[in-house]
Amino acid sequence: MVRIAVALVLVVSLSAVAQESVGIHIRELLRYRDVMPLHTYAPSPVLRFAEKGEPIIEKRVFGYLPYWANDTAHLRYALLTDIGYFSCELGSNGALGNCHNWPAAAPIAEAHGYGLKVHLVVTGFDKTTVLALVKNATQKNTFFAATYEKVTAAGADGLNVDFEVSSGSDSAAIAAFFRDLAAYFHDRSPNLEVSAALWAVDWQNTFAIGDMNGMDFFFIMAYDYHWKGGDPGPVSPLVSHSPWPEGGICVTRSFNDYAVKLGNSGLHRLLVGFPYYGYDWPTTSAAVPGTKTANAVSVTFQNIAVTDPTYDPGSETVYRAYYESGWHQMWFDTPETFAKKMAFVAQQPAGGTGMWALTYDGAGDEFWREIAIALTPPGPGSPENPIVIAAFPFVDEGNTYFYRSDVFDAYTCDHYPNSNAINEEGPEIVYRFTVASSGTLSAVLTKGEGGDPAAREDLDIHLLRSLDPSDCIARAHVSFEETLDPGTYYLVVDSYVTAAGVRKGGAYRLEVSWDGDEMPDEGKDEGGENEDDLLSDEDRVAEEVFDEPTPDTPILPEGETEADSLGEEEEGDVRSDGGDLLLDDADTTHSSAKGCGCFLVI
Repeated sequence: MVRIAVALVLVVSLSAVAQESVGIHIRELLRYRDVMPLHTYAPSPVLRFAEKGEPIIEKRVFGYLPYWANDTAHLRYALLTDIGYFSCELGSNGALGNCHNWPAAAPIAEAHGYGLKVHLVVTGFDKTTVLALVKNATQKNTFFAATYEKVTAAGADGLNVDFEVSSGSDSAAIAAFFRDLAAYFHDRSPNLEVSAALWAVDWQNTFAIGDMNGMDFFFIMAYDYHWKGGDPGPVSPLVSHSPWPEGGICVTRSFNDYAVKLGNSGLHRLLVGFPYYGYDWPTTSAAVPGTKTANAVSVTFQNIAVTDPTYDPGSETVYRAYYESGWHQMWFDTPETFAKKMAFVAQQPAGGTGMWALTYDGAGDEFWREIAIALTPPGPGSPENPIVIAAFPFVDEGNTYFYRSDVFDAYTCDHYPNSNAINEEGPEIVYRFTVASSGTLSAVLTKGEGGDPAAREDLDIHLLRSLDPSDCIARAHVSFEETLDPGTYYLVVDSYVTAAGVRKGGAYRLEVSWDGDEMPDEGKDEGGENEDDLLSDEDRVAEEVFDEPTPDTPILPEGETEADSLGEEEEGDVRSDGGDLLLDDADTTHSSAKGCGCFLVI
């Protein structure tokens, strides 16, 4: 389990210079520079840290939250550890400029309640200004004091610096700047964090991270290997083989290169960040590798609706070649190729991962699920491996964002008219129990039931005869009592989805009692662990499940409307996306980066 607080992220960048790449962070800030933050967050009562929940992942997950897309309704806080509020701009002589409504537009109190850190991102464009800052003692002290005040006044816990500048001759001064910055923060508040964002490829050896003593972590921006101004190709190639040059650059090589600089003892400080966007290039043909006829347009994952992409084994990403007033190639990641990236992070001694940018994947579960599968501990809770209720009373605290199961979307229940109209498309946790005699089962959610309209969670309980959601006996959003005959049954805690598409999953507490004789379902040892966890797949398949015939779907009683049957499940819309989010279209110059013949660091 990762413990969390709030930090400040500094991004100091350059103006576009022909021989230097200009990252997507800069291009998008330029595009949205005059846009007001999408949301502001009213001051909230001070919450006890992690009062409402905490991350369930085993590594750090740092996500940039741009002020122009800062709605948190679709974030899975259980699968994040850090939010970087993007951004506050660097001014001259070490001062800060426009901070884009920080801290009012940052979800600091909300994130703290779920055990997350919140980081402020400070951006700057001019190379001369950046290098003057790192070399001048007076400007450094001005900057250190200004950023420290921004962090502490907002209740934040650190600073992350992103110098998007290539200047190998100044690497010593840059390293000294980071050492002094870390010391300034840590000497005054030891719990504050100081970190830095890094190029995917440090062409000029600008960042001597092995000499940056005191830095807490580094975020590798492992994207834009092929950028909008170059020829088409994978935006974030995990590896590189034919048709891409063996021995070229890629995510794996970027990690290896920085690992060499940092040394084996410091690898836990490396985070590997991935893009939640792709590029669509006009091209001369469908051939790969291709040739552009114009600069690419960047497209967020939520706006990519491609059902038949072509897998590129040379990069372990996908593309789509199509003809529309000329040939195009769109390169991006699917949940399947993103899963490979998450597996890479899980297998390496890296400290974690992250993304540019939060909210760019929209409302869906697909990418969150892959984070959960790779970075949370395995356990029961799926239909194939349910949590066994072996004795009553039974109490369990769980979280649907483990994504143990996500296959039940609607239920047809005997004692809940029109229940199949209620959207339960979010992830669920499955329990199994067996009873030997007739009796009454009581089940109640004492946490996560959605009683507070502002709550991020709204979990519901379902009682099933079999692993068929149309074979449902009863459901409730808080509690129910049900008389049962002897047999084997299933309880499913599922995540309600609002009309606006907001998943209301998360942490819950389930309490179950039984007033009849009980038949333990083989397996709770004296230590409270499920012996079912230790069964082989063959043993689980061999277990017999008692099923009764599925009842007909109940008819809605005369005079009762669908709204009556939904009752408290009706929710106000938490969020309006306000249309598609476009990415940058700035015209910049950069040499295309291709390929990677690379090997995993184990």
